[in-house]
Amino acid sequence: MQHQYSFVTQFSDVLPLYNQKINAKGPVKKRVKTEQTQGHRDQVQAQAQAQAQLEVLQLQTQHHHLQQATTSLTITSSALDQAAVQHAQVMNQMAMQQSMPDSLMDVGMTLKDDSKDSNGGKDKKGKSVQLTKSQIDMFDEAMAMHAYVTGMAFDAMEDSHLARAINILHPNVKLPDKKKLEGELAIRCYEKMYKQVWVYLTTSPSRVCFKRDAWSNFNLYHTSNPDETYVTYMAVNNEKRFFLESEKVAGDEAQHDSIIIAQDIKRMMQPIGSNVSGVVTGSTEYHSRAWDMLKAEYPTKFFYGCICHALHLAIMDIFGPEKSVDNDPRRTTPQIPMDFPFQDLVELTNSCKELLSFFSSYQYAPKYKMFDSQLLHAMKGFANAPPALSWGTLAARFRVLMQFEDELQTIVSDPKFLGSSSPANQRTIRESIKEFVLSLNWKMTLEKAITILTPVELILYKFQDDRAPISEVYFESKHLLTDFDAVFGLTTVELEYIKKVVTERLQYVLSEAHGLAFLLDPRYIGKSMTRDYREQIEGLIFNFPKTDQDVGVNEERRRAMSAEYTDYVIYAKNQRNNRTYKWEMLEKGNRSPLQFWQMDAEDWPHLKSLALTLFSLAPSSVASETTLCKSILAQSNRRNKLSFDNMRRLAFICINDSQFACGEVQNNTLPDFTVGDTALSPDGMMMWMI
Repeated sequence: MQHQYSFVTQFSDVLPLYNQKINAKGPVKKRVKTEQTQGHRDQVQAQAQAQAQLEVLQLQTQHHHLQQATTSLTITSSALDQAAVQHAQVMNQMAMQQSMPDSLMDVGMTLKDDSKDSNGGKDKKGKSVQLTKSQIDMFDEAMAMHAYVTGMAFDAMEDSHLARAINILHPNVKLPDKKKLEGELAIRCYEKMYKQVWVYLTTSPSRVCFKRDAWSNFNLYHTSNPDETYVTYMAVNNEKRFFLESEKVAGDEAQHDSIIIAQDIKRMMQPIGSNVSGVVTGSTEYHSRAWDMLKAEYPTKFFYGCICHALHLAIMDIFGPEKSVDNDPRRTTPQIPMDFPFQDLVELTNSCKELLSFFSSYQYAPKYKMFDSQLLHAMKGFANAPPALSWGTLAARFRVLMQFEDELQTIVSDPKFLGSSSPANQRTIRESIKEFVLSLNWKMTLEKAITILTPVELILYKFQDDRAPISEVYFESKHLLTDFDAVFGLTTVELEYIKKVVTERLQYVLSEAHGLAFLLDPRYIGKSMTRDYREQIEGLIFNFPKTDQDVGVNEERRRAMSAEYTDYVIYAKNQRNNRTYKWEMLEKGNRSPLQFWQMDAEDWPHLKSLALTLFSLAPSSVASETTLCKSILAQSNRRNKLSFDNMRRLAFICINDSQFACGEVQNNTLPDFTVGDTALSPDGMMMWMI
């Protein structure tokens, strides 16, 4: 009895501590979510329940021993029962939490959040929250930008269902109507985008190259007058491509006047100043005279011709020259020489254009199922291409005829093609097409034309991308003449004529900028260049001024440039001879010459500045067609009847919006570039010419 009493007394001392530990176990914290299979969860739950039952059994055994003690310990025994039950409940709760998904454990919290957010647009008392004027303006501009960029019809903004949906979110918000989208909001969004573009161009550390495209005559606004000539300006660097303006030329004389061209380019350059690296224009004699005027005023900037324009003119010299000597003293239109050897190609070009226009017309195309929709779409595109750009697609046109030779011959051989059922007004053109398709020299002439155009086509395709370095223009133009030697089937007279017209056209493309870039491109170290021309270009490197205001030769700068150029040549040759990883990246195109000078030229600061300027230049003045077409696809006159001023504003907004992250128009302020500026605003563009 004494031993039993001592045992109970000892256990009574431990019992409060045991109860304290049991109570401390609950509630447990939520476990970190882990990925468990259902079988694993069941196993864990079963183990926890078995452990709880075992502990309950042990406690019951202890309770049985305690019942043999004195009756004075009844309260202690009752406490043990309570502890056992509490411990079992805690262990079961732990097992349930271990096997229960976290998504089910947070239901209460989710419902609480939903109930808290159910009064959207209202405060805790249920009253509507009034938006500030700035918030309303931001909302209107965001909705307007959505309509402008996506091409949404302005009438759709007044739809009752859309208004009801917005009212559910916030009762006090009113969507902008059509009148506001065409007026106030169009001006506000244009002003913000205008400031954002010019702030970027003036503050960006990357140098900017201007592209002046007056030869492709791309009518961005699709005005009704086909004779209008448009001049389009783009500003590009290694990251972004900005559309600046596209305006009608004030009179035919302004298009060919070197002084007016130089003044127009200067007008666009002045707001940016020293951040401009150069300007690429068309490749003609009157453009060349404008370059000389500008170079005298801006000796550290480069002015040169477009390689794509020169090759387009060369193709016209071969496939479509016209007699216009008296009316074209500046030789903007190719002329037919006395010894012209490609009359067969001229006839092929004219017949091809006639055939494509006829078969892609809406009246005739549906009658024949041999042409699939993709082919008809391509034929319509070729037939409707602008005259200036159509020469660049000649090879593609000829390949279409080659590919569908059998189908075309089957169609024109059908008696119904020229039968009594054919329209009388189409009889002449049908006879011409039939004679053309069934001629004996059909295939041979097509193959000859394609082989001549293939080398030119590859260069056109390459340099329509702004990202090709300008050094490759010099390299490709020199190899183009040798590529014609591999053309099969050309006579000596034909080959000499091709080389002659290409050389004449390239003289208004290749400039000091191309030669300098060629020497400073590490990929072309040791490549072929005549000694005299190399020494001439190296002299330009040594004497290149630091700023446009520098007059005379700085002997200290000349020595520094000479030493840095020597170190650069040695370094580049060692990289090439050792076939380093950096060199292989350059050869494979995984690293550009611009990146080479940005990363590896810290020891040549004077030469690096010149190289960064050169490799920021664009090889072509052709504005990216996909970039310009963005605004045309987004805004259709059939959906929104827009004024010409609004078309200009929306073109500026839609094209440049894609160049900024998330399409966000920032509220930047720049007093120097106000929309009221007569030189840069849409209302004053090109007005100085009149």
